[in-house]
Amino acid sequence: MEMDLDSRNSALVVGEELNDSVEIPGYEHHSTWGYDLNTRSYWASLWLSDGDRDAPPTVSVGWSGQTLPRPDCVLVELCTQLRHDPLTVARGLGLMRPIHPRTPEQLATRHFDVIEPGVVDGYTLVGSWLVGDADRCPASGWPCYPGFVPAAEHLWAEVLYATGRLYLGERTSLLASLDEALCYAAGLASD
Repeated sequence: MEMDLDSRNSALVVGEELNDSVEIPGYEHHSTWGYDLNTRSYWASLWLSDGDRDAPPTVSVGWSGQTLPRPDCVLVELCTQLRHDPLTVARGLGLMRPIHPRTPEQLATRHFDVIEPGVVDGYTLVGSWLVGDADRCPASGWPCYPGFVPAAEHLWAEVLYATGRLYLGERTSLLASLDEALCYAAGLASD
């Protein structure tokens, strides 16, 4: 049975040794990513597919500077540096996994149970996005076309992006609320 390339690392345990290819279009021929046990950081080194492998990488994260404690931190850094959407990067790192999302109605019910009415929060932003009433993805800010209704894979990529931002030290009440709402919408958090 052939493994799905997009989900080859979906069962990755944080801190587990890893050295794998990066399958992001335009970088897939020479690029790698992994986890360094000595530095306790994830890393990625990307070269353009038609570039010189002996030259320094086009993009390098996790080798110096801030430690990347989780795979979703690599995703955030690569999205930022490459200006790619989270879904493309999540697929390229093999981090996709099947999820069973809740309905927008279930999300709205949860919203009214936990959030003050009239306050802009993660549940409001995620709910609007899920029903096609947003011009940007809630965590990544990636633009959406009018009426775009995200599939489960888009939701999962946004979960990874929000969680990665939190683990990179971005602590705001809105981001925490977004992470909670995205995880709930993805069926990862209980009622």
